[in-house]
Amino acid sequence: MPKKPHVKVVTMLRRKAGMSREAFVQRYENYHAVLATKLVPGLLDYRRMYISAERPAFGTEPPVLDYDVITTLVFADMASYQQAFDTLKRPDIAQRIAEDEEQLFDRTNITAYLVDEYTSEL
Repeated sequence: MPKKPHVKVVTMLRRKAGMSREAFVQRYENYHAVLATKLVPGLLDYRRMYISAERPAFGTEPPVLDYDVITTLVFADMASYQQAFDTLKRPDIAQRIAEDEEQLFDRTNITAYLVDEYTSEL
């Protein structure tokens, strides 16, 4: 049961009310993701996985979506994660992120977790 040594953050986000899925993806990819990669130090990997209710997998029923995107941010270790977290708490950085998030997300519905990731040998 190999465990990856990195620190991974998984975040689930909902788009701002009234925003189309297409506009959401475009705004996220062209602005927010670019901003995040500039402002968050120590990122090894940053992924966005957009959920589509019209494309349920494995024959499941189309769900009512609580989130529109799942993101993952990967850091080398806890020290790198802590440095990123400390940077995001700085008032100047926090304000830039918040202003951009206001254009994109329902900020009352953001969920984030540190996760333990395991991989399978295939």
